[in-house]
Amino acid sequence: MQDHSLDGQIAALAQRQHGLVARRQLPMMGANAEKVHHRIKRGSLRPIGVHVLAVAGTPDTDRQRIMAAVLDASPPAVVGFDTAAFLWGLPGFPLGRPEVIARRHGSNGRRDHLAKIHNPRDLLDEHVTEVDGLPVTTPSRLIIDLASDPRSSPQRTERALEAILARRLATVASVGQSFDRLMGRGKSGTVLMRALLTDRRDNYRPMESGLEFRFRSLVKEAGVGSFQQQVDISTQAGWVGRMDFVHSVRALVVEIDGSAFHGALTDQRRDTERRETLESNGWTVVVFSDVDLFHRPADVVRRVRAAAHQAVRKPTAA
Repeated sequence: MQDHSLDGQIAALAQRQHGLVARRQLPMMGANAEKVHHRIKRGSLRPIGVHVLAVAGTPDTDRQRIMAAVLDASPPAVVGFDTAAFLWGLPGFPLGRPEVIARRHGSNGRRDHLAKIHNPRDLLDEHVTEVDGLPVTTPSRLIIDLASDPRSSPQRTERALEAILARRLATVASVGQSFDRLMGRGKSGTVLMRALLTDRRDNYRPMESGLEFRFRSLVKEAGVGSFQQQVDISTQAGWVGRMDFVHSVRALVVEIDGSAFHGALTDQRRDTERRETLESNGWTVVVFSDVDLFHRPADVVRRVRAAAHQAVRKPTAA
């Protein structure tokens, strides 16, 4: 009966951990080395690395790989960096070797083999939550870690921030709070995060697509004026619509027409009517496709620069 009871305890724990248990967890159930070895020999437990065991019959999934990395690391361990971005579903972060935040070595000198280990930097309780039963850094904390990671370019970090804000996983205010608590003069990523937060003050609306991010990056690198995104425009006749980008000074609208959202005939007619309304009210409208943005970037910059030069100052009705 005791043997069956132990198997039941192991199964119950594994069910909460994507089919896995850590060897260090088993003695608390009364499973000594001999009992563990017996279960490995009969096939009810399968070793994954040195410190982790899988219950027989459990599927090998991405979540299980990540949980194995967490259990293999010296506790307490939390999913972080690129793997946290993968768990939160951010674009551009495929699952590679799992990354966790933990002590690099435990007090017994053990080494962790299933994960890339990052040393903790003031990892507070408020910076940790769960996704599918996996301990993971919050989105507000995640973006701070990405900014400080030399492997992550400023553009990649900014795109991750945009995705987090657009999906309402965090707010500019919550990211700012994490910044205030974790970063300071001289710390890696501080200058980048301060610039990203400064750009997103005062009722900032995150971009709604990767195409918008591409356009913003192009004009920013080329120094072609300043644009606000997702701006509502009205005329004397009423509300015209929410524009992708509006020049901060000139009556210039830039619309990004991705084929996924503007390919249907009804969409094209609506877009045409909206542009005609804007132009009849003194606005200059420039439209770019996904092909323009990714395959003709120099032409995009040239057209925006020319349109900004020609456009009048914003009408008071904007």
